[in-house]
Parts: sequence; structure tokens; C-alpha cells
Amino acid sequence: MGLGLLLAAGPALAQARGYVGLRIQDMTAGLASVLGLDSPRGALIAWTIAGGPAEKGGLQPGDVVLTMDGQAISNQAKLIELMAGSVVGTPIKFGLWRQRAGLEIEILPTAAPAAQPTVQRRRGPPPEAPPIGSARGIGLIELSAAMRRHYAIADEYMGALVGEVEALSLAARLEMQPGDVLVAVGGVKVENARHALELLRQAEAVNVLALAVRDNAPRFIILPAGT
Repeated sequence: MGLGLLLAAGPALAQARGYVGLRIQDMTAGLASVLGLDSPRGALIAWTIAGGPAEKGGLQPGDVVLTMDGQAISNQAKLIELMAGSVVGTPIKFGLWRQRAGLEIEILPTAAPAAQPTVQRRRGPPPEAPPIGSARGIGLIELSAAMRRHYAIADEYMGALVGEVEALSLAARLEMQPGDVLVAVGGVKVENARHALELLRQAEAVNVLALAVRDNAPRFIILPAGT
């Protein structure tokens, strides 16, 4: 979910509504375990909008928001509720969980940028592309300009494109689909399809946290060991 859009609800009409530029998701027991948290609490940052206050302030995908201005964040809904009261120019202090340690970061909300038009996926089959390889039930191909146009993938998302998903694999159970973009694996940004395969195979024996994008909506998933 894009918090930048949710910040359009300021506490009073006389106050300018704040914008942070975050996309967040709920925590799960599995995500908490992989990230080293004792319980599934907080809200997981899936993405920071390029040039937005969150990115400029140092927030990163994979950070877990545990507090906002001293108030505990139990889940995504609680963070959305608190962020709805933010205003332009009033600092926000986030208590975060990053790389199995806590830290605090302060950011300054700005006015929301103009909404960008939505581009739809093209109909019909995608362009032909040579398969690079597969791992954990995921067949990967390069994210070419033609594929980017076909699936209407925003320029900010780089990585490897999912070309196919093996039936009955755990990747299929996770509802991964052709056209998804694998952006990061194990906290490492994916450079291309071969790099993604290397990262997946290196972590084959453990559950690995991956950042995937579908329809320009990023989300963290866990790819189980040995799949």
C-alpha cells in the first residue's frame, strides 16, 4: 500500500496535508522470523518513492516501523491511522528495526506530488525472450525494454523478470506470476536475471526474503528453503 496517497488526510483543512512517499505491508510470523523480530508487529516498508521524504530521510525497503513519534505500531493499519494526521513541515520520528537492531530516523513530510497516470498492461502474449534459468520454481528472463512496455513496469523497478512459475511449486503457492519483477533477494538488489539466479542458488538451503513487484506494487515474500 502506498502511504504517500494516504497522507492526503491532514488533521485540519487549515493545515497542509503531508506526504512521505512509502509503500508498506503487514508483518507476518514468517517475515518477523526472517527479520529477527520476536513477534509479527509493526509495518514493513516495501518501497520508498524516489525523491520522496522517506527516501531522502534514509528509510529503506526492509525496515520495520515499530513506533511513530513514540507511539507503538502494532500493524499496518495503525501506522496508516497515525500517518493520516501528518502535516507538511512537521517532523515525524520513526522507530525502526533494521538488520536485527533498532534505530530512529526523523523525516519531514512535504506536499504530495501530482498523481501520475496509470498505464495498463498490454493484452496478448508477451514478446518472446530466451530463458536464463530457473531456481526455486521460478523461471527468470531479462527485463528488456519490450517486456517493460508489455507489462507496464515503471522505470524505478529494476531486476529480473519472472517468465514462468512451475506448477505445484511453493513459488506457485505464493501466487508468483509471469510478469512479476524480482527486485531484491536476501537484501541484495538484483542486477539482472543471471544475478538473481546466483543469489537464489547461494541461499538455497535457507528461507530467503525476496522483494517482488507486480503491477508496480512491491511486496516482500519468503521463498522457502530447497524449493
